[in-house]
Amino acid sequence: VVHYLQWGAAVPAVAPPIAHALPVLLRGYHTHAYKQVLMAGAMLPTSAGLKSISFKHLALSSQSLGVLLALLPHLKAILAAYLPEAQRHALKEFDGVESDLEAHQQQIFAKFVSILEERRRGRVKDLSAALAPPQAGAQRQPEPS
Repeated sequence: VVHYLQWGAAVPAVAPPIAHALPVLLRGYHTHAYKQVLMAGAMLPTSAGLKSISFKHLALSSQSLGVLLALLPHLKAILAAYLPEAQRHALKEFDGVESDLEAHQQQIFAKFVSILEERRRGRVKDLSAALAPPQAGAQRQPEPS
């Protein structure tokens, strides 16, 4: 990304193609991250071969999307400075990338919530079983001291 911006600043004639190429690059990152984390592509043996997608993987993916979302307005502003007025419409492609990244991040947050909800249900079930009164005829287990 930095090299694209440096070329756009050094050679203003390449700024318009860069304004088209940079959103394509960012969308490529988004698509790859989406497939690897949310669609469990990282669990495939031909990919990373992970045994599971952990909370940590989700958090790292969300953070990387957050960094891109934070940088996107700045990237857009830098390119706008080097684009001729007639070609600034190309920067609208960044808006689509931004909405894709935000939607992806929201899906990761939804996955966080579902994981926590699943864990909560398991703990409530365990707690309910532990606090349930003993059934008639069942032997009572000694309580730890």
